[in-house]
Amino acid sequence: MRPSSNKRFVWGGLPLAMGLLLLTRCSGGNALTGSISQIFGSLEFNSVTVWRDDQAFQVSYYFTQFSQTDLVLQLTVELAGLNFSPGKTIDLAGTVNGTPRTTVVHLDHAQGPVNLPAIKGGTLTLSSGGQPGEETSGSFNLSFVQGTEQVGNGYTASGSFDAVISSAEFPPDANYPADAGPDGGVDAG
Repeated sequence: MRPSSNKRFVWGGLPLAMGLLLLTRCSGGNALTGSISQIFGSLEFNSVTVWRDDQAFQVSYYFTQFSQTDLVLQLTVELAGLNFSPGKTIDLAGTVNGTPRTTVVHLDHAQGPVNLPAIKGGTLTLSSGGQPGEETSGSFNLSFVQGTEQVGNGYTASGSFDAVISSAEFPPDANYPADAGPDGGVDAG
C-alpha cells in the first residue's frame, strides 16, 4: 500500500466508511485544525476511520450530511523502516524509495480528489494501539512545502484521532468500491 502504488486505500474507502460506523468515533480525542481550512472552508467532520496494514497507516476524517460524504482530510503514512508502536513519534517528511513517506488528500463529494503538496515538516505520535482491532489514538502536526502550484502550498494541518483500527489487508475485487469490497457487498466478495 505504498503511497505510489495502485493498492492505496485512498478515497476508495469512502463508500465502505459509511458501513463501518461501529468502528468509528465522532467524539473523544478526535480533532482537526490548521490553516488548510482557509482553502477548504470548514474542517468539520462527524466520523473518523483508522486503517493499517503491513505497509501503511491511514487516518481519515469524513463529513456526511444527508447522502453526501466528503473526505475532509486523509493522512497516509508509509511504514517501511519505522517502529510503529505506542509512545513513538514518526517524522512525516521525506521519502521512502523515492516516494513521499506521507500523503494527504481531500475529497469534496462534488469534486475530484485533491492531492496536497509534499510534507515540509511534521510528526505523528501514536499514543495507544496501532494494530488492527485495537483502540488506537494519537496526533499529528504538519506543514506543506511552499513554492508549488498545488492547492495547500505552505499551509498547515493538525489533528488527533481515537478509533478502533481496522485492517486494510484485502485485495479489492472487480466490483470494488461499488460493492464495498470483499465480504462487504452484494456479490459476497
